Amino acid sequence: MNVVSLLMPRHALLRLLQLADSVLPIGGAAHSFGLESLAAGGAVSASTLESFLRVRIAESLALEAAFCRAAALDSGQGLDRLNRQLSARMPAREPRSASLALGRRFWSLFASLYGSPLPVADAAAMHHSVAFGSAAGLLTIDPSDATLAWLQQAVTTAVSAATRLLPLGQSAAQALVWHLAGDISAAAERVRDTELSEVACFTPALDIACMTHPALETRLFIS
Repeated sequence: MNVVSLLMPRHALLRLLQLADSVLPIGGAAHSFGLESLAAGGAVSASTLESFLRVRIAESLALEAAFCRAAALDSGQGLDRLNRQLSARMPAREPRSASLALGRRFWSLFASLYGSPLPVADAAAMHHSVAFGSAAGLLTIDPSDATLAWLQQAVTTAVSAATRLLPLGQSAAQALVWHLAGDISAAAERVRDTELSEVACFTPALDIACMTHPALETRLFIS
């Protein structure tokens, strides 16, 4: 744990924990980000879920975490630019739309809680990771802590979705999140030491799964 984390005001830590709660009412439980398609096709099972999540953390979630960190470091003047850049790096419409939907709701909820004017930005084009990072910056939360928190909630949300799609019990789900802590930390460390322009991901199978999701005969999730 770094010195900044140790000195983080207790109320700021409480705010961070609240914003990173996977049950925050922004609609996260309605999205699987392609996991439903992969599970339906047999590409991901309870036995391979951990491997799938490790790849997702290292690729697509790390990409979004980099933008979360950049937003936390930003003074609030470049949020629209960050959102445009992230949209351009998400080729599949479904996860891009899901990220924007969560971002809009998060930004709206945070505005009602924060009580002070937020940076001027196009709320309709606000990605979740960017909104989360900006909120953390406004709360003077260390960018590294914000990045870890965003990744943790993303993984927790994904595992929660998996419990509804796969034979995965609640205890096993918690053990899985616990085992992925090292991957989350590694992803956060990597994006800390990488320029935003150099951050990239390559997940064609996941992108295709997201794009084919609307064609599933039955669906539990929006994405």
